[in-house]
Order: sequence, then C-alpha cells, then structure tokens
Amino acid sequence: MQNREVEIERIQEAYLLRNKDKSPSYFSFEGDFHVLRIQERYYKTLALLKKNGVKHLHDKQILDIGCGDGVMLREMVQWGANPSLVVGIDLREDAIAYGKTQSPDLDLRYGSGDDLPFADKTFDMVVLNTVFSSIKDMALRDKIVTEIARVLKTDGGVLWYDFAYNNPKNQDVIGVKAVDIYKHFSGFDVCLQKITLAPPIARKLPRLAKGLLYNCLVLLPFLRTHYLGFFKIQK
Repeated sequence: MQNREVEIERIQEAYLLRNKDKSPSYFSFEGDFHVLRIQERYYKTLALLKKNGVKHLHDKQILDIGCGDGVMLREMVQWGANPSLVVGIDLREDAIAYGKTQSPDLDLRYGSGDDLPFADKTFDMVVLNTVFSSIKDMALRDKIVTEIARVLKTDGGVLWYDFAYNNPKNQDVIGVKAVDIYKHFSGFDVCLQKITLAPPIARKLPRLAKGLLYNCLVLLPFLRTHYLGFFKIQK
C-alpha cells in the first residue's frame, strides 16, 4: 500500500512539473506537428476499431483511465459515442476540474485505475492513452490490468496508445515495449501496430512541406515512436 501511495504521488508531481515546463500551445492545434499526429492517430484508431469488430460507438459503455480533462472522450462523442455512457477517471484533480468546465455533460472523476469504483463487466471498452509510460511501479500496472479485466465485458476490449521508447528529455516517461505489453496483458489477445513519427523529427520538418513529409516518413517503421493497440480478453 505504501509503495502504491508513493508512486501515485510521484506521478501527480511529475504531471505538475510537466505542465509548468510546457507552453500552453505545446499540445494544442496551434502546432502543425500536433495536428498531423492527432489526425494520423485518430484515422488509424478508427480503422483499428473496425478491424476488431467495433463498427459504432453509440451504445458502448466506455471508460477512459487517465482521461486528463476528457479530450479523448470528447473525440469519441464526435465519433458517435453517447455522452451518458462514457466515464473518465484521472489522478489529477485539476485536470478533472478543468474537464468539467469544458464538458459538463461528461462523467469525469478523480481516482486511480487500480481501484475502480465500478461493478464487474460494466464496460465495452477501456481506453489507456499514455498511461503506463507514466507508471514505473510494475505492481501498480498489473493491478490496473486486473481492474480492467474485472470491469470489462466478456466481449469488450482495451484501446491502447503509448510511447514505445523512453523520453531522453523526461525521465518520468518510460517507454512500454511490445514485450512488456504482452506480459502485462497476458490474459488478452493483443493486436499492436507502430504509429506516430518521432517528435524530434516531425517538429523540424519545413512547414510548407510538413504534411507531405510527415506522411512519407511515418511509412518507415523505425521512425515510429508509439504503439496503438486493441486488446480483447482471451476466451
């Protein structure tokens, strides 16, 4: 229990420092790279969902663990999800508070993914967006997976997006390799693909040709830095 509390406090402090170090536009649509990265990710996410039999979201119960201010849930509502059926949970009270001002119709809650306040087999989908790369404690990661398996319906799935490599400029970001994903989700059928052009390269692309160069360079697997995946509980 003590290790859990220490790790959660470390994660909260790391995000506070990260937010202070980043300009307001760093993850906004003011930046060309962010626009290209998000467009690629969302396009490939929708294709991945369809590939795994998720053809619509309007009747899906969706839980976003590490939801931040609810940005991914808002996007899923744009994709057809019912706002009354989606829930977000995050360790950062400030992010949850801000999210409620932006989307008062969404159920955004303060809490931790290793202690979910939901009944067994509640959700059709659980979203993990850059969550495990913020967690250094392997036991905490495994407990989150246990909770996910508990609240996920038998035919549900986990939508994953996270760093595959460490961030040399941020020691609090730990890349999650494919072997680690398979280990943590040993009770799941895991479908993975590499996406997202390496940010240090993407940010240096000349603006006039950025879109074209991004779409060309991201075709090279060794330049991709994130895993996108969908995991189903093994039957």
